[in-house]
Amino acid sequence: MRETLVIAKREFLERVRTKWFVAMTILGPILMVALILIPALLAGRGAEGAHVDIIDQTGKLGSSLAAAFKQGDEHWNAAVIDPATTDEAELARVRTKAINGFIRIPPDGLTKGEIVYRGDNATYQSVGYTLKTTITGVVYAERGAERGLTPPQLEA
Repeated sequence: MRETLVIAKREFLERVRTKWFVAMTILGPILMVALILIPALLAGRGAEGAHVDIIDQTGKLGSSLAAAFKQGDEHWNAAVIDPATTDEAELARVRTKAINGFIRIPPDGLTKGEIVYRGDNATYQSVGYTLKTTITGVVYAERGAERGLTPPQLEA
């Protein structure tokens, strides 16, 4: 047993005295913190103050959606533009960094149509969350207003 302890002690001291052990002892915790912080920082980018165009082909959602984006936590700058604007024209504006993205609301956007967002920040989690919650709230409010429900009834 004594020989095993002597060999283990020698091996341990041999490993501890190497440059790699010292380097990894110092860099290990730094790398672990970086693995946690960098994804968290990247997930939060892209939402604050985004410039977004709204192409509303229903004629009902655009202005209330723009107001909801301006009032939200992210303070997006949203503008309702001509419904005849093409996706290609808007994508060109995204590429030139004139806007961050655009929302296309189809004519059947209140019933079953798919509301689509395209932009340079579409992969950020905070952008997806903001879009989903804001658009859903505005669509529900408009659907309720069409059926004669008051805001307190909608909240209930």
